[in-house]
Amino acid sequence: QQGLEAIATAPPDLIFMNLGLPQLDGWAVIRHIRALGAPLGQVPIIAFTAYSGRQEEQDARQAGCDAYLVKPVLDWGQLRQTVTALLARGSRP
Repeated sequence: QQGLEAIATAPPDLIFMNLGLPQLDGWAVIRHIRALGAPLGQVPIIAFTAYSGRQEEQDARQAGCDAYLVKPVLDWGQLRQTVTALLARGSRP
């Protein structure tokens, strides 16, 4: 909830979203952000999670995440490339 309030007052350029949150799971938070509409609802979101299953990734993408990275990060080049590409693209089309 605090994160949702924070993006309303200081909109980020990019969001790293943990999916395993204690009160409101990350999938619900992503859906909530996407429902905000432009410009907040268009901020690129990277699901950054320990969930490595295909179903979790599919659910995150259906919720509206733009990229899905499993932690721990073993390939820093992939992380850098993903962040760079999303920041270059800007808001979702």
